[in-house]
Amino acid sequence: MTAAAAGATDNATPKAPAGSLAHTGAGATLWILGGAGLLVAVGIGAVVAARRRAASETEQQGNGETNQP
Repeated sequence: MTAAAAGATDNATPKAPAGSLAHTGAGATLWILGGAGLLVAVGIGAVVAARRRAASETEQQGNGETNQP
């Protein structure tokens, strides 16, 4: 076997990587889900508040009609 052939077989074997694996960000999943849940809750609260406000404005008019032109 020649020296060139021996060097080629050394490079063909995979070597184990040194150090730790890359950080994927999977540790932040709970924070992301919590933030999304909070945004959904705030959105629902805003819709409920808007509907109550619209309903109270309709009741104050007394004739049951809406404020549409």
